[in-house]
Amino acid sequence: MLFQKGDKVLFIGDSISDYNRAKPVGEGLFEALGTSYVTDVAAQYTCMMPEMRLRFVNMGVSGNRVRDLKARWQTDVFDQKPDWVSVLIGINDVWRQFDSPLQTEEHVLPDEFEETYDQLIRETLPRVKGMILITPYFMEPNRADPMRARMDEYGAIVKKLAEKYGQTF
Repeated sequence: MLFQKGDKVLFIGDSISDYNRAKPVGEGLFEALGTSYVTDVAAQYTCMMPEMRLRFVNMGVSGNRVRDLKARWQTDVFDQKPDWVSVLIGINDVWRQFDSPLQTEEHVLPDEFEETYDQLIRETLPRVKGMILITPYFMEPNRADPMRARMDEYGAIVKKLAEKYGQTF
């Protein structure tokens, strides 16, 4: 079992995590976790292992990129004092390169993505039991599609960082 009784598991990312979570902190009853995969994970653990008494917190924010996570990491991660941090980021980092090709200041290119993500992991690991790094994805079966190919590149970065730090992905 990855978690121990009473652990606090914090999810952070973009709209794929957010999905109408309560603000400022997505924790508690009455759809506070929103309607994303975070709710599904919490429901599975709560139903299958209620004796674990795990706490789940959703800190996803729609539209975020890795640089946005970095800007709010202190308040949305460290100040929450989680035992585990699960990160799903990268979709908007890639998407902005395709939906706003001329607004290059909005683009988070692979080097910045990797450097920023690496820094967040380095700063977080000493404070938590572990991290779960989820690879970003684009549901396009054609691997030659330019956006799918770019997303796969960012997914490979996340896998590389998970292996570098020995974390779950």
